[in-house]
Amino acid sequence: MLQSKWKALLVAFPITTFCLGVWQVYRLQWKLDLIEHRTSRLNSASVPLAKSLSAEELDELEFRPVTIAGNYLNEEELYVSPRWGTSPGNDDIEVGYHIVTPFQLEQGEKILVNRGWVPTRMKPRTTRPETLIEGDTSLTAIVRRGDKTKHSTFSLDNNPEKNDWHWMDLEAIGKVRDVKPMIVDAVADGPSGFPVGGHTPIHLRNEHKNYAITWFSLSALSTVLLAAALFRKPSKQAQLLSQVRRGL
Repeated sequence: MLQSKWKALLVAFPITTFCLGVWQVYRLQWKLDLIEHRTSRLNSASVPLAKSLSAEELDELEFRPVTIAGNYLNEEELYVSPRWGTSPGNDDIEVGYHIVTPFQLEQGEKILVNRGWVPTRMKPRTTRPETLIEGDTSLTAIVRRGDKTKHSTFSLDNNPEKNDWHWMDLEAIGKVRDVKPMIVDAVADGPSGFPVGGHTPIHLRNEHKNYAITWFSLSALSTVLLAAALFRKPSKQAQLLSQVRRGL
């Protein structure tokens, strides 16, 4: 009985691992298509942001460049952390914040603009008065949908009361700042190089090729072991034992 279970396991293992390898190949192609889709959208020509957009229209605009005009509401800044980046002229990676600022559009609506990254020491507005753009302005930005959930179970919870944000919960921010649940990423850096713009993620973590190789390797190895187990010749001791049993 036990021997039959081991044989069934030996047969099932190479089949299962081969199927998992095929699945990872499909996942690899899906990830490559997604990266290409994002890249093609980012490289498309910018268009003026329409006055009113439905959720479906916003989805269609995601990762596309748009031009917006209006003015920043600097006193309503939000701070998203931890975020890593490099200061202009310095290759050392530092921890800091993304500065997300409500933006009053000429059309009347308010949206969010992720202006980019600043190091921790520049979080207070008083340390960077030159970055606070006042009055009417226009910019090119990339449309995003925000985060539907936390990035992982280890991500910190947002604390709206302390203006302490760790992931872009647009619905919650919209209620706190009375803005439309929509965010765009500024393409260009701010005055004097801060905030550092251009933080739209294009490339995604893609380990599916390595996973596929691992599964296919396990499938090949287990197939060899299965063949060896099924076709090996019994030892002389096993042959003698079998003859004795038949004699009994």
